Amino acid sequence: MEGLTNVFEKLRFIPEEQAMYVLKSFLYEKDNVFYPDYVTHNIAPVLIFFAEFRNDHTPDFKNAPFQELLRKVLESATPRLKTTLVWHFWKTIENDPKTYPRFKPYIPLLFKGEFQEEPLSQYEFLIEKILPLSAREAVEIFKQEVEYLKPALTKNVRREDWTLWFHHPEEIIEAIAIHDPKSLPPILEVLMSISLRHGYVGNLTKIFSSYKKAPVELQEELSKQIVPMYELLQQKDSNLPPL
Repeated sequence: MEGLTNVFEKLRFIPEEQAMYVLKSFLYEKDNVFYPDYVTHNIAPVLIFFAEFRNDHTPDFKNAPFQELLRKVLESATPRLKTTLVWHFWKTIENDPKTYPRFKPYIPLLFKGEFQEEPLSQYEFLIEKILPLSAREAVEIFKQEVEYLKPALTKNVRREDWTLWFHHPEEIIEAIAIHDPKSLPPILEVLMSISLRHGYVGNLTKIFSSYKKAPVELQEELSKQIVPMYELLQQKDSNLPPL
């Protein structure tokens, strides 16, 4: 099956009925049960192509059923398959920023269903690519991601072996301070919780100093909420400098 997907990957211009048959045949082993990740990994970009790009080349191609299939897959995908799909989303946007509006309707689906830890790093890369295109929309997506994380942190309150990583969140946190400063304290509270559980959330000093990017009239109020969080982190890591 893995080898055959490489053959069908090249058959991007087969008719609609055949295309749907091929996609479902290589996505699902049986009803709503996905094939192993090493199979679906190869068919994921083909699904995106039929959903969003095929009718650029064949205008009469009806892509609505393929968009619906992509939505269904995103909502029920295994962690590895979802990771693969999001990787293709942000790589496509990176290569051609004009494609972002095609992917925008799918993004809320990433944060539905049971929490999945593996795709988180890909969400961060996706947000990084959207940030220069629309800072406000990138902020909203990051807020969705944080809301998606919160129940998992609460549910696993005693868990100490988190592998949660935010590689470079500093820029998006500063954008939040500028565009939605009132959201900053609850977001930093989540990042603080992850850091205290041995996760990595970037440059803590820069992140918790981000309130200084907010409108001047809000900075004192924000500092009263944010500085105590940073001081708690300093108790755990004496090497953290003052804000």
